Amino acid sequence: MMRPLSIVLMECAAVAALLFGGGPNASDEHSAYNVSSEMVIKGSVSQVTTHYHGSSIGAVHLRVETARGEYEVHIGPPYFLKWRQFSFSKGDQVEIVAAKGHESHYLARKVTKGSRTLTLRDASGAPLWKQAAGH
Repeated sequence: MMRPLSIVLMECAAVAALLFGGGPNASDEHSAYNVSSEMVIKGSVSQVTTHYHGSSIGAVHLRVETARGEYEVHIGPPYFLKWRQFSFSKGDQVEIVAAKGHESHYLARKVTKGSRTLTLRDASGAPLWKQAAGH
């Protein structure tokens, strides 16, 4: 009997996370998320990039133009977005619940694009990709 593709992808994501970890700042990701500083960033995606801060996994970042200015938002690892069948392109209209992170970027907890919402962190700010991988 064959396993469903979603189960296989989840297992692959878990193995990748266990093998590669989350980079040198992985343990800081949860503690850096300050729920009391959450805000909503609503605007248009002007740039989508993947940053590799000492990690082979990387992290997707969005630059979002809003009426209040431009924001750099850390979304999460590409494998988690792929597993959730979620992607971003220049021009996408998004609404992001995020908290101020290190330096000048924000850490996303939840992203809504059209009628779909991608939840990246639980209510306390813990990354869901780490929970899915059994961390």
